Amino acid sequence: MTATSIYVLPIPRERQRRPRDQTQNNTTSQGLLGSASGAVSTISTEPGSQRFRGYYVGRLAWKLAAELKQLPALGKSLPVYGTREVDAQGYYAVESVEAQAVEAPVADWLQEYTLELSREGSRDSHYQTVRGRKAQVDHPFGNETTAELAIPAAATDVQWYNPETEETTDPVLQATRSAERGDVDVYNAWSAPYDRPALVYDLPLAENGEVDPRVWDERGVADKNDADGILQWAKVFDPSYQFTEAGEAIIDNGLFRLYFDPDGTGLTAERWDDGAGSWTSQSLGASDWSLRAVDIRRIGVERVEVRVTFEDTTQSPTATYPLNLSVKRGWLDPQWSEIDGEGGTPTGLVDLLDPIASEQIYDAVGEQGLVDREEVA
Repeated sequence: MTATSIYVLPIPRERQRRPRDQTQNNTTSQGLLGSASGAVSTISTEPGSQRFRGYYVGRLAWKLAAELKQLPALGKSLPVYGTREVDAQGYYAVESVEAQAVEAPVADWLQEYTLELSREGSRDSHYQTVRGRKAQVDHPFGNETTAELAIPAAATDVQWYNPETEETTDPVLQATRSAERGDVDVYNAWSAPYDRPALVYDLPLAENGEVDPRVWDERGVADKNDADGILQWAKVFDPSYQFTEAGEAIIDNGLFRLYFDPDGTGLTAERWDDGAGSWTSQSLGASDWSLRAVDIRRIGVERVEVRVTFEDTTQSPTATYPLNLSVKRGWLDPQWSEIDGEGGTPTGLVDLLDPIASEQIYDAVGEQGLVDREEVA
């Protein structure tokens, strides 16, 4: 049985009592790593709800607790899987999360949490769905008319779905791309016979999140994993999250990665090299424009939306220009778009971003959710 998880976060389940003695030992030995170690109990409170209580134990317990507390901002329809109680597995909305240090001497090492969930369905009762749209955006980076929607390649029973009529049509796969954490299948929304198409599909619960876009707090540590292979960057799910002062904000979809450091290196980028199994640097264009500020507006499982402001300090007074940024699941490049009323993107800024800008002029990605299997013809 895999460890109990909700979406991409572990809910540890090693023991059913407070791990006081082992925590004290960890303060000197750094034994438990804090990624899936601790205790959990599952208490059914009323039909359709679940309460998980437990502990994160180890030197990164504080980080895991902080990530868990952000989950309500991610939205609904999050998968719970790996539980011993098979009927507790399924899709849930997070109603509340409480997490706090248990005692001062080992506060970072021992975090207690309570997770309240309300059930929305299961794989037997619901398909997953990502709604499409054919909204055009303005940008100077090309005029590619493909409208890409991407889902995990592990998905089965994939169909175009019309939410208004409940009709379905078999889709034509446009491409399969190999990202850092798995393969992703890409479809063209323009090929769907509906004005507002959605993709519906079945997906093993444990496959959720593997190819979704991620937001990270780099926390001032350059490598995502430490020397022991333990994840040390912090996952971010809440747009209001306060990034570590010394850390960069990082957004990636497993195919490209953007680093935002307004007070240091500015904007930098990498691309995933699947053949080499590693990230490689992506050069930006030569320009007097540079990163000034980053404002994350939305974090979802299918896309991340950001307002990014750039500046050119060689002009007097300093010129500034904002762009919207969308990082979508399965796309090869981020989509930059202009904001109404701001005028055309300055030429120097176009030069800077062109190597990491999608040419697609349609924003095809709506929201992720569930649809009752009985509604799908």
